[in-house]
Amino acid sequence: MLALAWRGILRDLDRSLLAVASVAIAAAILAGALALPDGFPPSAQIGARAIVGGDVLAMAQPLPGPAASGNWAWVPAQHTYRTDLPLFFPGTLGSLEPAGAPSALTSQQLRRLAALPGVTAVYPDYAMPALGPGGRQVVLRGRDSTLDARLGVQHLIQSGRPLAAGDGMDAVVDAAAGPPPASLTLQVPTLRGSVWDYGSLRTLHLRVVGGYRAPADQPAQVETAQGTEVVGPTGPESTTAYWPSPDVWIPLSTWLAIWARATHGAPFAPAQAGLIVANTLRAATVAKAASAIVPAAIEVPDLVAVAGDSFVQLGGSPVVTSTRAPGVPLALGGLVAALAIVAAAMVMAGTMLTLVAGRRHEIGVLKALGASPATIAGMVAGEAGGLALLGGALGFAATRLVVTVILLAAHAPAGEIVLGGLREAGIVLGACLVAALLCASLPAAEAARLPTMAVLRES
Repeated sequence: MLALAWRGILRDLDRSLLAVASVAIAAAILAGALALPDGFPPSAQIGARAIVGGDVLAMAQPLPGPAASGNWAWVPAQHTYRTDLPLFFPGTLGSLEPAGAPSALTSQQLRRLAALPGVTAVYPDYAMPALGPGGRQVVLRGRDSTLDARLGVQHLIQSGRPLAAGDGMDAVVDAAAGPPPASLTLQVPTLRGSVWDYGSLRTLHLRVVGGYRAPADQPAQVETAQGTEVVGPTGPESTTAYWPSPDVWIPLSTWLAIWARATHGAPFAPAQAGLIVANTLRAATVAKAASAIVPAAIEVPDLVAVAGDSFVQLGGSPVVTSTRAPGVPLALGGLVAALAIVAAAMVMAGTMLTLVAGRRHEIGVLKALGASPATIAGMVAGEAGGLALLGGALGFAATRLVVTVILLAAHAPAGEIVLGGLREAGIVLGACLVAALLCASLPAAEAARLPTMAVLRES
């Protein structure tokens, strides 16, 4: 039966090659959807990831949006220093927060997040409010120089240097709107119960050692004094887009000392934490697992896509805000792959029907020589299966080669690359084979039903 199937493939080589090509394209699409569906490239939204302190953001409150439930209240901006959501939902003087929701992550939640597979570090958001020059609201954030180095924060420093171990009353500030000052004076309120008392301020004198700019990795439509223009990585160098940040970064040890004085020794519990992952191409798996521990966890690039963008225009005045409507990331890879497989299987079915129609005499002879209907049907199914496996293997190999290069560049473990490739090969080849056999069942049944004598009389 296999010999007959192979002869049939070679006899109608042009049609067989068409079927193989269609399956190969479908297999390539499916392999791509399987290989890189749940993460992002290491270079995606580096600026935003550096600001929040991780690749995945875990929060003590749910994300606002169409799927949000319960009672939500508007919280003024001076009370939203403990979350980065105002950065991603710009143009507001506050944020929506669910009534009665937990306000902080517990130590148990932080331990569970740190124990998740794929998480190499948990970076709690050490934040407290402060007043900058002119009474401007800023966020005083404690930064861990070791974790900052792992996030690549040093690449965002446009002037001076990043914070380092041993720094004291030193600071790194946002320099997107212009060069940073040499020094900075801040006023830190006192915590009384759960309320920050701005009538009792402590003065901090900080030496500014560096300025950071957090670049956006996609264009944004902005409103300027000259009208609407597009800025970003594809625009002129003079209009590079950056994330605006109210953060003043200081060494974590300094921040902890300031917190202890401002709160009279009250324990600190973060409202959010950044999760640094071993492989950003698997970040969605980490985010999904973290969502079972905390009210909300999302990949930072996904949060950018959901929220829309707010940028500072370098060399422009005043600060400009994106007018691009918020988007919703859709995981369409699986749907596209399924449609491609169905289309390829339909091509296969058409090819098999044509082959059966052109080989009626041969099938009649085989039946006259004693071939059973099951043998004839098996011959047609064998041809379809062989073409599907050949096309599937070619398409998978082409895509997997590219995926392997990407995984190696992302420093994925060799074991993960090999095991992932074997798993995906099984899925791709299995899907191609099953789809081809299902769509070849009609031509196979047609061939098995051909009446022997009537076919022979036709010839």
